[in-house]
Parts: sequence; structure tokens; C-alpha cells
Amino acid sequence: GNEMSLDLSAMSEDYLGFLVGPYRCLMAVSAVHEVLETEGHVWSGQSHYEWRDQVLRVITLRSIMQLDDSNQVQHVGIVYSTGEEYLLLEVDKIVGLSADTGHFFAMPKIRDSVLPQLFDAVYCDDQQRQWLIWHLPLPVLLMNSILEENLVLDRVS
Repeated sequence: GNEMSLDLSAMSEDYLGFLVGPYRCLMAVSAVHEVLETEGHVWSGQSHYEWRDQVLRVITLRSIMQLDDSNQVQHVGIVYSTGEEYLLLEVDKIVGLSADTGHFFAMPKIRDSVLPQLFDAVYCDDQQRQWLIWHLPLPVLLMNSILEENLVLDRVS
């Protein structure tokens, strides 16, 4: 099997489940500070958002993961800490997760995909659904380089 020995001590915590396009994702609850419902999409299309007297960068996962933007989805913002700063991560929807009985696998290498940079493991739950584990703390430099690559891609097209 493709099961590599992962350090699962870091994995034994609670996760917030969220959806981005076709992907199920998990983020460690310990990093999450607030989940914001978008009434009227206050930050949609914005690069920054004011939260509790701070200005947060808005990271829209759909665009980073190179998914079409869909207006059909309810956008939700997850305010979380990278350890260096707070970011607002825009996702499609928050979903519950019954973690306990699943298994963790190493994130596969995917050619020409940004996913292995954003997620560092795969969790397979007891219903055989796969969830991607968000990489924490996601280095801000990495996030900057991903964003800049996307900006370049946007300009070229």
C-alpha cells in the first residue's frame, strides 16, 4: 500500500471540515479563530478584510486551487493563524467531520498541482471519503509565491 509512516501525533486533534469545489478538506481546530458567514459577501473579490481592528489578507482557495469560481456556493471565511499572522481563508462551505475511526496517508505527489503544497496528508474516514489535511502552519512565503504565480497566470490569460 501507499501508506507511509506519518507522524500522527500531530494528527490527533480535532478538525474543522470544509469544502472547496470537489475537495473535502480539514484544518486543525487549534489554528481556527473564527468562522465568518458571508452576509452579502463582504470580502468577496477583496484582497483584504478588516477583522477585529486588524487587516487580514483574504486567500480565496478556489482560485489558488485553480477551480472555476462558482456563484452557486455559499462562501464562508475561516480566520486562522499561521503562527506569524492571521489570514482569512475563503472556502465554499463548512461541513462536519466524524473523525476517530479513519486513517491518515501521506499526501501523494501530483504533477502540475498546487495541492501537495497546500495539504500535507490525506485522511480517509470510515465511509471511505478522502479529506485533505491543510498544512499548518502554512509558511507565509509559500503562500506569497503561490499567490504571485496565480497573479502571473491571471495576467497571461
